[in-house]
Amino acid sequence: NRTSLKPANYQKWLANLAAWADDTQADGPELTDAARHRLSPEGLLEARKASAPGIELPEDFEAFAQLLDDLRQLPDVRTPVRLHGAARVGQRLAHLKRQTGTFGFADMLHRLDAALSGPHGETLRQRVLAQYPVAMLDEFQDTSPLQYRIFDQIYRTADHDRHSALLLIGDPKQSIYGFRGADIHSYMAARRATAGRHHVLDTNYRSTQALVGAVNAWFQQAEERDGPGAFLFGEPGQTESVLPFVPVQAKGRIEVLVDGRGAVPAIQVIHALDGVRPAKQVLRPYAACCAEQIVTWLNDPAVGFAQEGKPFQRLRPADVAVLVRDGKEAEAIRRELRHRKVASVYLSDKDSVFLSEESRDLLHWLRAVASPLDVRLARAALATRMVDLSLDELAYLASDDEAFDARSETLRELHGIWQNQGVLTMLRQTLHRLDLPVRWLAEAGGERRLTNYLHLAELLQNASTQLDGEQALVRWLGMQIDEGRSGSEEQIVRLESDADLVKVVTVHKSKGLEYPVVCLPFAAAHRKVDPSRTAFVHLLDEAGQRRLVLDLSDPEVKEAADRDRLREDLRLLYVALTRARHALWVGLPAVSDGRSPKCTNHLSASGYLLAGPQPIEPEGLMARLQALAARDAHIALAPLPTHIERTPLRRDEAVVPLQAPSVYAARFDRRWTIGSFSALVRSLGSVVTSPAPQAEPRPADDEWPMAAALEGDAFSDASPGGGLTAATTVATVASEQEATPSTPAWHRFTKGAVAGNFLHDQLEWLAAEGFDVTRPDVAERLKRQCERAGRLAQADEVAQWLQAVVSLPLPGVGASLQGLQHRLPEMEFWLPAGRLQAQTIDALCRMHLLGGRERPALPERELHGMLMGFADLVFEHEGRYWVLDYKSNYLGDQGAAYTHDRLEGSMAEHRYDVQSAIYLLALHRLLRVRLGDAYEPTEHLGGAVYLFLRGIDGPERGAYVMPPAWPLLDALDTLLADEEHAA
Repeated sequence: NRTSLKPANYQKWLANLAAWADDTQADGPELTDAARHRLSPEGLLEARKASAPGIELPEDFEAFAQLLDDLRQLPDVRTPVRLHGAARVGQRLAHLKRQTGTFGFADMLHRLDAALSGPHGETLRQRVLAQYPVAMLDEFQDTSPLQYRIFDQIYRTADHDRHSALLLIGDPKQSIYGFRGADIHSYMAARRATAGRHHVLDTNYRSTQALVGAVNAWFQQAEERDGPGAFLFGEPGQTESVLPFVPVQAKGRIEVLVDGRGAVPAIQVIHALDGVRPAKQVLRPYAACCAEQIVTWLNDPAVGFAQEGKPFQRLRPADVAVLVRDGKEAEAIRRELRHRKVASVYLSDKDSVFLSEESRDLLHWLRAVASPLDVRLARAALATRMVDLSLDELAYLASDDEAFDARSETLRELHGIWQNQGVLTMLRQTLHRLDLPVRWLAEAGGERRLTNYLHLAELLQNASTQLDGEQALVRWLGMQIDEGRSGSEEQIVRLESDADLVKVVTVHKSKGLEYPVVCLPFAAAHRKVDPSRTAFVHLLDEAGQRRLVLDLSDPEVKEAADRDRLREDLRLLYVALTRARHALWVGLPAVSDGRSPKCTNHLSASGYLLAGPQPIEPEGLMARLQALAARDAHIALAPLPTHIERTPLRRDEAVVPLQAPSVYAARFDRRWTIGSFSALVRSLGSVVTSPAPQAEPRPADDEWPMAAALEGDAFSDASPGGGLTAATTVATVASEQEATPSTPAWHRFTKGAVAGNFLHDQLEWLAAEGFDVTRPDVAERLKRQCERAGRLAQADEVAQWLQAVVSLPLPGVGASLQGLQHRLPEMEFWLPAGRLQAQTIDALCRMHLLGGRERPALPERELHGMLMGFADLVFEHEGRYWVLDYKSNYLGDQGAAYTHDRLEGSMAEHRYDVQSAIYLLALHRLLRVRLGDAYEPTEHLGGAVYLFLRGIDGPERGAYVMPPAWPLLDALDTLLADEEHAA
């Protein structure tokens, strides 16, 4: 009849069947249950018109129907594959955590749970009880099963032991964080285990008596009705629901919210129950009606708080909160508020800043600045809303080459700033050069845009420390936008202002908060569990245990999942209705899901409270709503207006005379600076200690980026862009031509600081990968790094060299880099230095290190401020902690050149003895803090290892080990402690 069986549908179904028949590897045809039924003999016969003549189906159709039924019975391979994938991901994550020494809150819980269940669990339990005989758990309704199991194992809730106490404080009606792991069934289990020991807090101290009574009426009529109760937890045959609604008393409030007619109704319900509308179509009119009501209140000088004996307080924008479920609802209400010149702020607990328009605009801008000569990228960036150029300005740029060149020059300048000073500085320069704050703040929503921009700038700066180059950062931002979800607390959008604004808040975020007036414009909104959008659910099995369900195709599973969804929606509605102090404004239309004209309000929390779980027509809903209003006089009803005005907010701003600007008179110590080992040895004198010349080593990577700039320091053989100078390149080529192919790679590799930096960078990121150079993904990344550095032809030799380095047993340690389990690359430290003299450090190092070997004197220098550094690698092996520094110094063309004496000579010439003293002191202090009373310096502190990368085939394997010189460390520790107090 072309309705039940549309050609477009059955042609697609038959095409899927044909594709499945041709593919011997396919699991089954991609047909929905509806398609399978319609292609069966019964389905085809049902699709006929009533007046159609009888038809005879081919004989093979019965076999075809049987085939479809047999295919339906086949096990679904997707579920075991997903379970296998999840298990592998879990194993890989655990492995990576062990490699990097990462230990999170969830890991702590799992290990504690395992320990309590293990052979020594009772001993651990008794120790915990001895230290904490009494525990109080607030917000217990948000406890996870794992958390409750831990507390139950320790305090044994059901035993009612008089020698310990576990106080569980929570309101199950406010258990709304299921998506974070909270499980209301844990609360139910605790409630059953503590039967007879319950104490009810039955007084509301937040809201007026009228509002508490009205909310009570809404839930109580659902609780008294035959069925599963107000919160859908009643079961047939039970005398009482395991989660009943218990009416509360009201302490009341002294002040009253009034308008020109008297007290404002506690609950105003704006209904549209004269017909059914698709849920999407009621979003805008209810947002407009709510915004208009807010403006009406704010424009009326008679609306405010009256209290006997105190002056009348007019209602302010900050007194009003609009509660929403998601970003779409928030944007709808904020758009209508903007139309009426009402400023608002949006608070959500899960919206990522990467979902904002600013993130997409900033991606275009970063692409243009990273490639400033690309005209196409430049035009795309200038056309973004972030740059905020008018259409006339854009047209002018398109027609005037000089104007466009001026803009392009700005991009080129910003590109240089990005390269030399970082992405954060570049983005702040963008703000000021384009005068963006003035443009943005002149428009509605400008504060939000500026806050998002600055937030993204911080995240980009943090990410840039882990990435190589501008393009890598551009790709990272694009990836974050594509993923489109919040990965951490740092990515959640920040509050743009704390000014007198209307607050638009998600219900989840509003929990625990209160507002004088609350609007709930979308109370009928709901979303059934959709198997195509839901990866998994947790359901209770017959034993009352939560189990993970991945396959939602079973109608019973889907029904159970949707029942749990409605239960949580009811608790969300309870939270929303109990946030107000004085008044609630509620929007309640009759809605459908858009696929059918039937009313689906019974699937929403508000509809369920009014009419129960069975479908109901709008007329029935209206009757129930009128009965509710008749039950409590403080509930007022009004229809949704057919025409909604757009009244602007009137601002009654008093003119405040400006005060004279303050005179800045701060005093600060202009000699205060940041020093480092590099600063101590800068302009170091020379002394002949080696029989052969040495190439300039890589400078120590221990300086704060600004320190070198302040001192005017630069690498002698590195160009500003980080590449090789022409002189260095010629010398390098000549040197490499002299070496024979049989010479190991490390003796033929480029000399100088740039080469040293390259090697150091590779070892730094390899540490995070467990120094596993042979792993395919690591090898591929190493090859890319070589290509970026212009060393693609040497990629294989670099990989061989680094493999030799990381597999080399470290003398004195007993393990290779690859065999270390606990390591920390680039450990940063800061030590206070009040008036630290370089000569004092020099004298101490000469006295205790390198056996009195001749070495250059440290230049006369006073460090006043902070002494900082970055240790290449800190690691632990068999209970001892070490600091390791990579050195690329060239001492000769053969491993035989890297003898103990030559290594010690290089240590003396470059004053690495001073570096080792500073680094070991930093590690010594760290261990003293982290290990506390358990720290035994002579047992725990191993020493410093200097690994000369070009000498790994020498007699010392390129390693020079410096054990701690305790008199030196004690003297330095005391010296810096005195300096700290002096500072």
